[in-house]
Amino acid sequence: MFVFRKMLFYVAFLLCLVNVRSCPTECKCFGFDGEWLVDCANRELTNVPNNLPKEATEVFLQGNAIKTLDQNSFFGLNKLKYLYLHENVISSITGDTFAAPASSLITLTLHGNQIDSLPDNVFANMGSLKVLNLNENALTSIQTSLLTDAVELVQVSFYDNKMTNIENGALNGLSKLRYLGLANNLLTQAPELNGAEYPDLYFMDVADNRLESLPKVPSTANQIYANGNSVKKLESATFADAKQLYELLLVDNQVSSIQENAFAGAEKLGYIDLTGNKLSAVTDRMFTNIPTLEGLYLASNLDLNEISVNAFTSFSSSLRRLSLNNCSFVGLDVNTVNHLSNSELILWLGDNPWKCDCSFRDFANYVIDKGAAVYDRANVQCGAPSDMVGQTFANVNFSNLCQNLALIIALPIVGAVILFGLASFIFYKVQKKKTKKIMNESHSIDEYTTKGNVYENVAHENNGLSSEPSGKATML
Repeated sequence: MFVFRKMLFYVAFLLCLVNVRSCPTECKCFGFDGEWLVDCANRELTNVPNNLPKEATEVFLQGNAIKTLDQNSFFGLNKLKYLYLHENVISSITGDTFAAPASSLITLTLHGNQIDSLPDNVFANMGSLKVLNLNENALTSIQTSLLTDAVELVQVSFYDNKMTNIENGALNGLSKLRYLGLANNLLTQAPELNGAEYPDLYFMDVADNRLESLPKVPSTANQIYANGNSVKKLESATFADAKQLYELLLVDNQVSSIQENAFAGAEKLGYIDLTGNKLSAVTDRMFTNIPTLEGLYLASNLDLNEISVNAFTSFSSSLRRLSLNNCSFVGLDVNTVNHLSNSELILWLGDNPWKCDCSFRDFANYVIDKGAAVYDRANVQCGAPSDMVGQTFANVNFSNLCQNLALIIALPIVGAVILFGLASFIFYKVQKKKTKKIMNESHSIDEYTTKGNVYENVAHENNGLSSEPSGKATML
């Protein structure tokens, strides 16, 4: 028994020796538990070594100066599972380059090269491939047949290429897909992915393209990154089936309009980042039906100067982060924010041209009372009037402002009352004087009329005594 065990030891030793001897001189090879790792990384290689161990399961070739790959590059390596070719200068790949390890490959990294096109069949028979990284190349499109056989793909990324087109059906059949990376390309349209066909899709990154609208969000998607595009409007149809959506990033777009109840189909939304867009107002029905929203970022919407009092009502107890900094607010009704009840609430309110007058007192007091909960409180300063520019709210005596305002308001009123009383008195005196004059004139007329009547009566009576009237004797 002892002899048999000793023989086994020698056999195992000889096998290891054979494998070690077959290791390229510029690489290091390690074997453990049936897995063979070949480390040829960062060796300034210009070609793939031609004597890689046939038993290799993991090969590191990143950080070299390899330019081309062909059918001989990995010939015979039919046990290879993990192949790392990133950060080289690869510009040419033949269709049969990965023919030998195709069925066993699980991870293939080709990012950071100079690949501008790929043969249709380069990933043929890769039925076990789960991770494919083609970031930082010069690809212009994804053709329909490129990934046809890679039905087990979980992560595929084309970040930082020059893609203008993804052919229809190019992603068909990738039912295991969880991450799709298409950021930093030249796409004007993102692929529409039906949630039923991609039940595991979790994260879709289409940031830094030229999209003017968002694709319909798949029902399974949890995160959508679309920063740095030209999206102008958010519509309810986009989020109608977004049942699992939790994080939506739309930083630095051109969003100026959000349809009422746009997020009604995304009731699990936790974070919405609309920093750096073109909103001018937030209405009551813009962010409704998202009761568990934790973060709403509206900073750097330079035209934003109005928020409805009930704009945040539907998530008043869940909201933990609210950024309104670097906008155009001169005032804000305190009732817009004082019902936000989450104990972990943090606000950003700085770099706005706040008008520090009496009407602003309630909101200013709210900000002061919140203290550290206003994260950028040092930048929350008066933008008007001119004698208060740059002052923090804590340094402004709003009570005095309001007292002065009351005095300013009261003085004209008192003055008006006095002027009215004086004018009334003068009017009364003038009218009284006129009335007295009229009465005097009336009395004189009455007296004259009375005397005339007497005169006429006397004269009439004397007619019987004399042929000539004697007015002097009878005049009164």
